[in-house]
Amino acid sequence: MTKLIQRMKWPNYLILAVVVGFFGYIWFTIEGTLNYAWRWHLIPNYILGWHTGREEYFANILLQGLGATIRISIYAGILALILGTILGVARCSNNLTIRMLARTYLECLRNIPPVVVVFI
Repeated sequence: MTKLIQRMKWPNYLILAVVVGFFGYIWFTIEGTLNYAWRWHLIPNYILGWHTGREEYFANILLQGLGATIRISIYAGILALILGTILGVARCSNNLTIRMLARTYLECLRNIPPVVVVFI
């Protein structure tokens, strides 16, 4: 460790000071602006709600969102299985047109970032 400190020249110290200053600035900014008091006692009301008129519990927003997420995941898995099988068979086809169409579709889809595909 002492050999490393002895080998360091003034540009290395300057770069180190800039990096430490940058992260210090980020830390100072975060500490000054993120003053949120979490209210965890409200979360169960967003999972299950109580209907006063019918006097029963119902699935509130978070539980409905979980159900929708699971349902969409199942549909996406089935669609991926079907498309993957069809495109895999098409890539092994003897017909050049079918093989090239499948390859073009796959290469175009591979070159699009996943976030863009999710937004589309």
